[in-house]
Amino acid sequence: MADLSRDPRFAQYARLIVEGGCNLHPGQEVVLSAPVACGEFVHLLVRQCYQSGASDVVVLYNDPALTRARVDLCPDDSLEIVPPWKADSANYYADRDAVYLSLSCPDPQAMAGADSRRAARYTRALQVAQRPASDARMANIRPWCIAAASAPCWARQVYPLLPEEEAVDRLWEDILQIMGVTGSADPVADWFCHQEDLQRRGERLTQAGIRKLRYRSGLGTDFTVEMPRGAVWTGGSEYDRSGRLFSPNMPTEEIFSAPHRLTAEGRLVSSLPLNYQGNLIEGIRLTFHHGKVTSFDAAAGREVLAEILATDEGASYLGEIALVPYSSPIQQRGVLFYSTLFDENASCHFAVGEGYPCLENADQMTPDQLLEAGVNTSLTHVDFMVGTKDLSITAWGRNGEEFPIFVDGEWAPEFR
Repeated sequence: MADLSRDPRFAQYARLIVEGGCNLHPGQEVVLSAPVACGEFVHLLVRQCYQSGASDVVVLYNDPALTRARVDLCPDDSLEIVPPWKADSANYYADRDAVYLSLSCPDPQAMAGADSRRAARYTRALQVAQRPASDARMANIRPWCIAAASAPCWARQVYPLLPEEEAVDRLWEDILQIMGVTGSADPVADWFCHQEDLQRRGERLTQAGIRKLRYRSGLGTDFTVEMPRGAVWTGGSEYDRSGRLFSPNMPTEEIFSAPHRLTAEGRLVSSLPLNYQGNLIEGIRLTFHHGKVTSFDAAAGREVLAEILATDEGASYLGEIALVPYSSPIQQRGVLFYSTLFDENASCHFAVGEGYPCLENADQMTPDQLLEAGVNTSLTHVDFMVGTKDLSITAWGRNGEEFPIFVDGEWAPEFR
């Protein structure tokens, strides 16, 4: 298995996350959430945070096996109890200019066979308790970043035919290659160049004044959705409320916005499995009318999908629309990662639930004003992938003009 202390690429990757993703400023606190399986890389990250000027690094370890034990075995009347200290901790740092850094290493089988209703109750209780911190991230009030690390629980799913140690190393190679960590070039400088490219494409889409989009694919997707007035398309790095740059997702290849919550019509068919909190959902089919999911199905995990859509009223409406070309470097690796962080950057996707406030002057609008403008609100935000090699996306502009956005899964020439 890879020796993280001896291979210089891992120190480079830690620096890329801290300086390129979090854009950590001297004196800031860092709240680092990570699976216990990634402890060795957590040590590198913590050291890098302090070397980059962090005043304190608070590490919050999590373990999917403990969550599974609670969902399976705890008394029913205590399933939804969230201790005040857990909510207070999450919300406390949201008020202290802290950077939220999450290390993603999913276990796609962690909740296989669990009672989906009990799991949904537990998840919803946490979402309610930690809503202030979640709202701060969605609105980019404070910088936040999600990056990936390899460990057996994830690697076994991605490379089931390899011995465990070899699978872990292969997945590490995927992560490092996708992130441009080679051991020689400066990955931080390359990362910021990539972010600038994504931002320029987002600006072109915003300037196009898109009012409506139609999706069609051979899988059965036939769908239209409108954009709110003043919609902004963005991608790559974001700015927090103080004007500091940060990168929410590492990797990222998407250009995204918020569709008008009441305008979705037609059918969306997923192109990749969705790993949702240790459950695999495959073959998702959603039918929309007046923005709301009116019927749904899935080849696997239908009961989990039902619980997602039942989280609250907003969970049956769309909160995000994201564009990713089929030629994405993640797609081109030919690996199904069973991780939304990676798979959503290999495919065009949508999300049900909470919407990003991608509107002109959104920072001056109240939650009620955002909702009135068409931005969805919900306790949940769940991405699902719809991109295919034959996907076509047609747009209508502010004056009714029609033009292509995607042709055969790729950007139309004017948006490349």
